[in-house]
Amino acid sequence: MAFVGKLLAGCKAVLDVGCGTGNKTELLAAAGRSITALDSDLGMIAVAREKHAARGIKYRTLGMQ
Repeated sequence: MAFVGKLLAGCKAVLDVGCGTGNKTELLAAAGRSITALDSDLGMIAVAREKHAARGIKYRTLGMQ
C-alpha cells in the first residue's frame, strides 16, 4: 500500500476495479480519498459494504469483461 499511496499522491478520487471484499479499498479511503469500488461478484460487494460501511465508499457491481 505504500507504493500505491505514492502513486496516488494528490488524487482525491479513486476507482478501485476488482475491489473484492474491500480491504484495500478501506485503506485507500482512510487516506481521505473519495472511493468508488467495483467488483463483478455481488457476494464480494455485499461483504465489502458490511465491513466498511462507515467510510462512505460507493460500492457497485459491474461486469469487467
